[in-house]
Amino acid sequence: MEYSDENDGDVGISSVHACFYTLNSLSGVGILAVPYALSSGGCFFVVGATSWYTGLLIQRCLKLDPRILTYPEIAGKAFGKKGSLLVSFVLYIELYLVATAILILEVDNMYHMYPHAAI
Repeated sequence: MEYSDENDGDVGISSVHACFYTLNSLSGVGILAVPYALSSGGCFFVVGATSWYTGLLIQRCLKLDPRILTYPEIAGKAFGKKGSLLVSFVLYIELYLVATAILILEVDNMYHMYPHAAI
């Protein structure tokens, strides 16, 4: 981060940094942080084995019915209408929360990039 020359303590951020932070939030820092945290705790093998087995199960579901294209359809085949609705709800809530987090991040970045602009 680059510090401004003013003495009021404002911290400036470049456009490249703002784009980098936005891309980090889009790619999902949790996707990178969870395996690292688990490997630090010694559970990396368990997470890898679980991910591998989950991939095999999804592959089996897709081989049984090639018309299945989405996770809610897989949940519908496995758990019925309630499972399909639950998975759809979780996916849509995740998309909404990611969009909200990106909006908050961008507003914060804009405030630091242009501290004297009227909002």
